[in-house]
Amino acid sequence: MLAFDARRYIGSVIGVYDGTGRKVGRPGRRSTTEFIVLAGDRERLAAVEAAEAEGQRSVSSMVSE
Repeated sequence: MLAFDARRYIGSVIGVYDGTGRKVGRPGRRSTTEFIVLAGDRERLAAVEAAEAEGQRSVSSMVSE
């Protein structure tokens, strides 16, 4: 399983106003933790895990082979 921080959608910020523009709520959190569950052969999963640990963002090429 991989976990990473991601920006939340803009609705969490602009959704605090009603149709007339009056503030009716408070903005929510600006980020969230996304989780991805991976399945596959051990060698490919080990390569993806190593790339993620090194901070490489582009592991999709290893997953889609």
